[in-house]
Amino acid sequence: MESEIAELKILIDILQHPERFAKYGATLPKGVLIHGDPGTGKTMLVRALSNEIDIPFYPITADDILFEDENNRLERLQDVFALAEKNKPAVIFIDEIDTFLGLRKEAHDSKMLNQLLTLMDGFYQNDRIIVVATTSIIQLCPDSLLRPGRFDKLLGLEMPALATRIETLLKYTESLDLSKDVSLRRIASSLKGKTVPEIKNIVNEVTIAKVKDGRDTVTEQDFFATIEKVELGLKRDNDEADKSRKRRIALHEAGHALMDYELDSSAQIVRISIVKSGYAAGNTWRGIETDNDDQTRSEIIDEIKVALAGIAAEDVILGEHTNGGISDIRKATSIAIDMVKAWGMSELGVRHFQDKRTFSVDLISDAYMEKIDTAVSRIVNSAFETCKTFMRENQDLLETIADVLLEQNVLFREDLETIVENHKTNTVSNNQPRKKEKNPKEEAHD
Repeated sequence: MESEIAELKILIDILQHPERFAKYGATLPKGVLIHGDPGTGKTMLVRALSNEIDIPFYPITADDILFEDENNRLERLQDVFALAEKNKPAVIFIDEIDTFLGLRKEAHDSKMLNQLLTLMDGFYQNDRIIVVATTSIIQLCPDSLLRPGRFDKLLGLEMPALATRIETLLKYTESLDLSKDVSLRRIASSLKGKTVPEIKNIVNEVTIAKVKDGRDTVTEQDFFATIEKVELGLKRDNDEADKSRKRRIALHEAGHALMDYELDSSAQIVRISIVKSGYAAGNTWRGIETDNDDQTRSEIIDEIKVALAGIAAEDVILGEHTNGGISDIRKATSIAIDMVKAWGMSELGVRHFQDKRTFSVDLISDAYMEKIDTAVSRIVNSAFETCKTFMRENQDLLETIADVLLEQNVLFREDLETIVENHKTNTVSNNQPRKKEKNPKEEAHD
């Protein structure tokens, strides 16, 4: 976020010292739109900046005008611009502009939008006022709002990178006594897609559990148990499940873990659990050690294999799988659909298909619908057959991992590595030819 802060400070500098830039012909953008997913710190960034600048700052939100009639809303907007005009240089801040303008409604009233465009276009023809707005869904903002002369500068905020997640964990765990086994990097790698407030909340939950249990130190297991609780729900007693069901769950999770370990993908297994949490009978957590989201076709196919490895393990060992793997099948299918329709990674060629309900020149014809379905099925089914073949070839190892899971309930990557290496060692030693023993009679004859 440092680069975004620096960019905003430059704009404020132009507001406060226009003469420095005017002599070179530089002008101030009329509007800055900060966009990003909820929780990326859009509002926090603007508010922090407002505390640093020594010029008038006029915030206005959808809540301010939510229950007012249309005429009052239009007048309120015009009053804010008039106030900024009298006290320039000034900043007008509109939080969640898509909600403020009613853009989330299917049949939104365009009067507020037109009023804002009119004010930005003609009401204040000067270079001493800037409008800063935020939105979580920039796709809802019409082109008329984003063209030069309106919101002509866009700042996108992304989810925290790995380094930022590690820094966040360091900051909020300062008062905790962490055991030696805690790797904040490994924990941070499992929190990709989490915002700073969400990470703070996880640390807070860990702290509460520590105080409640009266423990002096916090372990890595405490963090993953909390992540599991936050993501999936409260831990449930799995002892009520019969032995055959628990073994099926263990085989399912062992399948995910073994396939991931074999493929050695960028998202590596960090924890395997058959402890029931919420509606999940078991789960396998993966950590991503990179912020790079680019993947090749083979890497994406590997993601599908890992997703389907659980039900493949059930099929191979138990003869069939249950409907408990619905989320895995849904994930694999969703990835395959993107490969065919969006990423040009199928036999249909490098082409981007869009649904007829969207505004696109490249629509899906009826003739191609069946071809797309066929291509998606081919990708998913091929990956599933590969998974089953792998499970058959490694059946002993698969069952060994499942047996250890049944004993311990939770395994970490180090445990998985130990099991795999021990199995390889035992397999090699068992396959070595034994020395032929001499016949005692032959020795006597010699």
